Amino acid sequence: MKQLQKLKILDLQDNRIQGLIPNDLCHLQNLGSLALSENELFGQILTCLRNFTFLREIFLDSNKLTSIIPTNLFNLEDILYLNLSSNYLSDYLPPHIGRLKAVIQIDLSVNNFSSNIPSEVGGLQTLADLSLAHNRLQGPVPESFGNLISLQSLDLSYNNLSGVIPKCQKRERTPPQTELLPTLAHGRIAYQELLRATDGFSDSNLLGTRSFGSVYRGTFTDGTILAIKRLDIMTDLACALDYLHHGYSTPLVHCDLKPSNVLLDEDMVAHLCDFGIAKFLGEGESIAHPNTLATLGYIAPESPQERINMREALAALKKIRHQFTQAVKGEKHEDCIALRGESVGSSSEP
Repeated sequence: MKQLQKLKILDLQDNRIQGLIPNDLCHLQNLGSLALSENELFGQILTCLRNFTFLREIFLDSNKLTSIIPTNLFNLEDILYLNLSSNYLSDYLPPHIGRLKAVIQIDLSVNNFSSNIPSEVGGLQTLADLSLAHNRLQGPVPESFGNLISLQSLDLSYNNLSGVIPKCQKRERTPPQTELLPTLAHGRIAYQELLRATDGFSDSNLLGTRSFGSVYRGTFTDGTILAIKRLDIMTDLACALDYLHHGYSTPLVHCDLKPSNVLLDEDMVAHLCDFGIAKFLGEGESIAHPNTLATLGYIAPESPQERINMREALAALKKIRHQFTQAVKGEKHEDCIALRGESVGSSSEP
């Protein structure tokens, strides 16, 4: 793993991996997401995770981990999701859990935790989901639970707790005109404001990267903190056009680019739709053939005679998108045109 020091996401969920969590994992200090759920890992949670300053998600549930939660794990103050459920973790819940000021979800259910619930949990004002079910916790539910203003789901079942659950003081909602930021006009935030809030989209504010792009932590001038998604729509469209113009022997020109003709799939990847006035161009021709495709929804951008499997088409689009993203970043300028096997050229979309 020493060669993977730039790795951002490690997802090995739902396998049959056995043994201890390898110490080599300690070299991956740029990880933003660690997912080892539903395996057969045993032993202790690595203490080196305290050094993973970019880590936002920890999923170690459904294993055979034992001992205690390393106290220094709670030094990761920017953790958003922590799931250690369905293991054999024991001892008490340390008060250091109150350091997770940005956490959204904590699941420590189905373990062997005992003693009282630390009152510091009540200071986690961003916490939306908390499950401590199926443990051996005892004593009263802390009065501080009434301060969990973002709490939506709470499961304390199958413990030895007593008393009543304090009523949560939900965040009071103000009228929309006073709740929104000054720069929010019709639900939009100015790009310059986003730049300031994320410190120029600095890596220090990067929460994670997914197929739809990157997610950044943004802190605005009034103290409001938001998760900001930068959708790669323009990159997706550029790659789609490259595919249409150069992906097959018969170029296809869309002829009707506009926002309403862009669809986002479940992964927030942009696709072109409505090929109602699209034109096929023959080799060496600069005018459109009268051959026209007419569609209402999304179709794979190839001629009917050369129709490929939709899954293959999507895979090809995603591959081109990845290559084009690298080209935009200046990492590999030739990659975006690798599928058509020619030098860099220019193309225009009518």
